[in-house]
Amino acid sequence: MRTQFNAAYPNGWLVLSFTRCGEELVRLAFDDAMVVLDSIPCDAALLHLIEQASLPAWSEYTYRDLARLGDPTRPPWATLQQLTASLLPAAVVTRLHPERRLLLVPGEPLHNLPWAALRLGDAWLCERAVPHLLPALALSPP
Repeated sequence: MRTQFNAAYPNGWLVLSFTRCGEELVRLAFDDAMVVLDSIPCDAALLHLIEQASLPAWSEYTYRDLARLGDPTRPPWATLQQLTASLLPAAVVTRLHPERRLLLVPGEPLHNLPWAALRLGDAWLCERAVPHLLPALALSPP
């Protein structure tokens, strides 16, 4: 599979796949040089962050950072920063590059998450990598 990805994405690629397993969200991250497999709790706090970033009812509140308007001491984009910190392993964050493809395979409950709008420091995820959503971890035959 790595050979196929190298051929398809010559400027670099990184896969981040999620699978819900009970109360855990299993993360698999790999590229041509590393593999990371771990899990994070899929608890009420994480699900609430995902809802705030995914559901239309929350979109204005989240993407206009209205929580910060109500509390100027709150860090900018705190909800999106917290969600990004929860979902992206450090090994993934350190390997991001504006020309690298980030191939995302979002398991439930992440299907509706607007990945490009997650925040990494002072930038949107789409400024740090080129996100691609894949329904499954497979490539079409060449």
